[in-house]
Amino acid sequence: MRSVARQGLPPQHRGHGWFVLSGAAAKQAASPLEFATLCQRLREGEASTWAEEIEKDVLRTFPAHPSFAAGGPGRRALSELLCAYSLRNTRVGYCQGMNFLAAFALLQLDSERAFWLLAVICEVFFPNSVRMMMMMTMMIMMMKIMMLLLLLLCCCSCCCSYCSC
Repeated sequence: MRSVARQGLPPQHRGHGWFVLSGAAAKQAASPLEFATLCQRLREGEASTWAEEIEKDVLRTFPAHPSFAAGGPGRRALSELLCAYSLRNTRVGYCQGMNFLAAFALLQLDSERAFWLLAVICEVFFPNSVRMMMMMTMMIMMMKIMMLLLLLLCCCSCCCSYCSC
């Protein structure tokens, strides 16, 4: 049993495991038609306030992955999922970084289940703090990139006392 616990869920079952264990399945069961209704509103012309930002980020989301490359099926699904979520949760709407959470979920789950997993992440795991979480993540990532650039500059140019080359 310990070895199974250490290895985690087998890859082919992870998406379903996340969906059920996170509480997303229960959330979906409580509102079984909500995702379809939100998607229908989008198809009938209702626009998300965040549509422009979402579209920009969809283009930047895992562009080398076949699902999200130009013309890939994941782009449309990701855009629809994020726009639908922004209609569901108008207080949060959309913030940068949600695209990667949703895209990762889409790699494991169908659109509706990925939607509900995103809802659980934003509304249960990080209630009232999704924007703050994303901002902190972006700040940390920017700091790591700056440190990496400094290391590359120092080690490649031999112009400082930090490296011994």
